[in-house]
Amino acid sequence: MIKVYKNSYTTAQLLAWLVNTDKIILPAPAAGKVNVILGVTSNSTYGTIVYNNPSFFYGTSPGSSQYNQNYLNARIDQAFNTSGINAGKINLPMAITEDLVMSPDATPINGNGSLDVIIIYEEKLPV
Repeated sequence: MIKVYKNSYTTAQLLAWLVNTDKIILPAPAAGKVNVILGVTSNSTYGTIVYNNPSFFYGTSPGSSQYNQNYLNARIDQAFNTSGINAGKINLPMAITEDLVMSPDATPINGNGSLDVIIIYEEKLPV
């Protein structure tokens, strides 16, 4: 069964998010199962002040044996709603047994607006 998991981040949460600090965007699956990540997308809502344009990377943690990193074009820098899609290094679908994490490539400063990150996945038994 395909599932959707949504994370919402406020201005305060984005401004407190330090560069290269992982946040879990999808918890690891139950024991004996894998999460098959089918897609990751974002929607940002601009406030009144532009952020410094951090981009976000998602995947498993760099020290992981399942290390897999993708670029999410989640930028909150325009005066209208924007959507990000998988871009750059695309490694989907990917099957993982660990947390799916995300981190910015620069610490967000200035600015306001929210960010939603949506993960489309399926929890399955390994084949």
